[in-house]
Amino acid sequence: MKNNRIIQKKLLRIYLFPLILILSLLFTQPVFAKIVISDYPQKIEINKEFTVGVDLSNLSDQVHYLSIAFQKEKGDYYFGQTKNGEDWIEAEKNNCKNFPQVARIEIKEGSWSGQLTGRVIFGEKDYDNSLGDYILKVLKYTDVCDSSTYSPSPS
Repeated sequence: MKNNRIIQKKLLRIYLFPLILILSLLFTQPVFAKIVISDYPQKIEINKEFTVGVDLSNLSDQVHYLSIAFQKEKGDYYFGQTKNGEDWIEAEKNNCKNFPQVARIEIKEGSWSGQLTGRVIFGEKDYDNSLGDYILKVLKYTDVCDSSTYSPSPS
């Protein structure tokens, strides 16, 4: 009798864990948006604006703010500016609500596509003028400014 209970408990564990795992995968929504930069500029020059195409997917139904940023190496500070109307906004997390926004009405089935204009100004805050390669990213913020995702580096 005791052996039967032990066997039943083991079988329950064996079948219950995969069942819970499968159900959680079926009913879980993606947490992070996916950002793809679709049109990289051929050349980016200091003090000149450029435009990139941006495709977002897995978006939640809220307002999102987008920023163009450059980074020398992973862990380094971001720099660069994003155009919003006639204003240029520096790549800083604490001013995310000043970046161009993707409004709820522009999001169709969790996706949005558009363009962002950016530039790098010589001598701007956190500007890195050393030689080498730089990573161009598009960062996405929600309206609380502390939650962001960013585009992966191009392969």
